[in-house]
Amino acid sequence: MKRIAMKVYESTDGKPELRTQEILANVVRQPLDKAKGIDIEEMRRSVRVLDALDRSDGTLELEDADWQHLRDKMVAMTWGIVDRRLIELYESVTLATDQVPLNDQV
Repeated sequence: MKRIAMKVYESTDGKPELRTQEILANVVRQPLDKAKGIDIEEMRRSVRVLDALDRSDGTLELEDADWQHLRDKMVAMTWGIVDRRLIELYESVTLATDQVPLNDQV
């Protein structure tokens, strides 16, 4: 079981508010291979992660296989902006552990 804090990065210095839950949902909805699209097996795995996101209450808890799927999608994701908060989110997903994360609102 892996755990990821669901944070809200408040709007500051002209940067928009970022919500971990929304960003991860958008990441999961993207195909691993954008040229190929999403096959039904990838869709099933993605829906499992989306369901876990819907159930999350401050902390996203994922079985190891679901976390690996989210991690793979996070690694494959390409971004349209440069923002150090996205790096923090990337690391919180790719380096997730079974420890309960701190849920600081940033």
